[in-house]
Amino acid sequence: MPSLTTEVVRTHTVVVGASRGIGAAIARRFSAADHDLILTYLTHHRRLVAASNSYAKMNRSVNLCQVDISSSESRRSFQKVVESLAPNGIKNFILCASGGLEQGRDSRYATRLNCDAPPELAMLFLESIRPGGRFIYLTSHEAHFSLSSPIYGPYATIARSKRKGESRLRKLEHLFLRREVKLIVVSSDIVPDTITARLLESRDPGLLAQRIQEAGSLPECKDVAEAVYALCNRSVDQAGVETVYIGEPGARYIPHSIYGEKDIADN
Repeated sequence: MPSLTTEVVRTHTVVVGASRGIGAAIARRFSAADHDLILTYLTHHRRLVAASNSYAKMNRSVNLCQVDISSSESRRSFQKVVESLAPNGIKNFILCASGGLEQGRDSRYATRLNCDAPPELAMLFLESIRPGGRFIYLTSHEAHFSLSSPIYGPYATIARSKRKGESRLRKLEHLFLRREVKLIVVSSDIVPDTITARLLESRDPGLLAQRIQEAGSLPECKDVAEAVYALCNRSVDQAGVETVYIGEPGARYIPHSIYGEKDIADN
């Protein structure tokens, strides 16, 4: 009698921007939960290698990929790599990477990274995400509510470009529905233990203290990671788009209710 074998379908999670901050915290959380990880970095290879050694001890595979998501060529190359690493598809695609405060970048860098890359990544990877999977887009209250609320001065370029990227992602809802994949926009308050928060504080001393006074408390990287993990593992009634807030937006962002989820991608 022939023996019957059952193929084990491994659970792959992609984390884009996993070398530090929120992305690193998300990678740690998923590594402890039997997920095979595909992690990207741009420049902090040594830091991610050190972290990935601990992830691998969980007896799951960890693959590191250097990717510049602001480059269309790099995005396409990464998509091919993921296809080869996860031929049966991935369960979660988590987009953490963003930027624009870095020195030495050209004037369009924030647009390419925060506005152009998210929808392009979605279109490239939707076929790789298994039905019932998640595409998680990490953003900030400052960006998400930027159409109706004041923005911290140094963060304005990033906020506006990220909001345009979010809007363009939402316009792809019909593709997410067709693939039965959930797009979840996760909007977080300022996270003090991130490089962005430290850069903003250095340019505008007292900013974090002001926001803590307004909000009462601020989330840490581990809080965002735990929330994202929960979102990727709960049951979902249907695909489409959902918005989740980490840290109560509060009075600072109440004007958002005037326009709800209106998308003004080209403004």
